[in-house]
Amino acid sequence: MKVAVVGATGYTGAELVRLLSMHPKVSGLFLFSRGDGEIDFRQNFLGLDFAGKIKPLDELAKEEFDFSFLALPHGESGRYAGELVRRGVKVIDLSADFRLPLAVYEKWYGPHPAPELVEIAVYGLSEYFSEKIKTARLIANPGCYPTAFLLAVLPLAEKDLLQGVIISDMKSGVTGAGRSAKREMLFGEVAENFRPYGVGGVHRHLPEMENILNNYAQGLRVIFTPHLIPMKRGILGTIYLDLKQNLSTEELRKIYLNKFHDNPFIKILPEGYLPETRAVAGTNNVLIALNKEPGGKVIITVAIDNLGKGAAGQAVQNMNLMAGLDETCGLKNTGIYF
Repeated sequence: MKVAVVGATGYTGAELVRLLSMHPKVSGLFLFSRGDGEIDFRQNFLGLDFAGKIKPLDELAKEEFDFSFLALPHGESGRYAGELVRRGVKVIDLSADFRLPLAVYEKWYGPHPAPELVEIAVYGLSEYFSEKIKTARLIANPGCYPTAFLLAVLPLAEKDLLQGVIISDMKSGVTGAGRSAKREMLFGEVAENFRPYGVGGVHRHLPEMENILNNYAQGLRVIFTPHLIPMKRGILGTIYLDLKQNLSTEELRKIYLNKFHDNPFIKILPEGYLPETRAVAGTNNVLIALNKEPGGKVIITVAIDNLGKGAAGQAVQNMNLMAGLDETCGLKNTGIYF
C-alpha cells in the first residue's frame, strides 16, 4: 500500500510516520506539510529512522497513493478531504472536521470547510464501528479524550445501566496541545506545574463524547474537566458515574471482559491493579480498571497514549480495517515503560 501523511511535521504526524515506516504492508510513504519547499524529515525528527522528504501541500495532487492521513488543524483537513475522496483515496482525518453532526460542529468550531462530506464520514472508534470502517471512504478519527472516555463508559451505556451525571476528570501530556509555539506550553510554564483548562463545559471534545454516548443512552449529562500535566505523552482519566442497578465490582468487570474478551488492545485490569500512563506509552493499548466507593458510585480509571490510541495508533488501526488487514498489523508493540 502507498500511504500519504499530510501534516507530517506535527507530533501526531510524526507518530504516524514512525508507525507507518515500520508497517509491513506499507510500500511507499509520502509526506506533506504546510511549510514552503521540500525539507528532510530528519531535520524535524532526528531520532526517527526515516529518510524521506516532506513536500509542500501544493504537490499533494502530483502523487498517487491508496490512503491519506490528514493530520492538520480543524478547518484545514476538510479542505483537502474532498479532492482526495474524489480521487479514490481512502482518507483518515485526525482533525475534528468530520466527528460531529454539521450543526453541532458549526456551533463549536464555526463554518464547516466541507459540509457535503459530513454524511459519508464514519466515526473511527475502532472497537465500536469496525464494520462501517471496513467499507468507509472517509474516517473521522476520534479525539484523544473522547477515545479514553467512550471506551471506558460505553460497555455500561450499551446495557442501559447509566443514569444521571457522569464526571470525567482527565489529565494529558503536553503533546496533546500540538507542536506550534504557545506561551503556556513553554518549559518554564509546564515544568513542575499541573493545571486544569477548558473548565465549565467549554472544551471541544465534550460534544464529541456526548454525541456518541447519546447513540447508546439518552438523558445523560457529562461534566468534563481536562488537565495538563508535565509529561510528554499519555492520558489518565478518572470517571465517576451512577448505575441504575446495584452491581458488584466483579459483575462490572465481567461486563467489560465479555465486551472486550477478544480485543487485542484493551486490557481490563484485575482487582488491585490500576492504569498508569507509562504502561501504554508508545502503544495502541488501553488499560481500564473498575472500582466502587462505599456510597455505590462507580469509579473507572483508564489510560491511553494520546499520540497512540488517542491519535496515530487508532488511525493506523482504522487503515488496517479499511484495507482488510488484521487490525494489529504494525501495532504489536509493548509499552516503553522506562
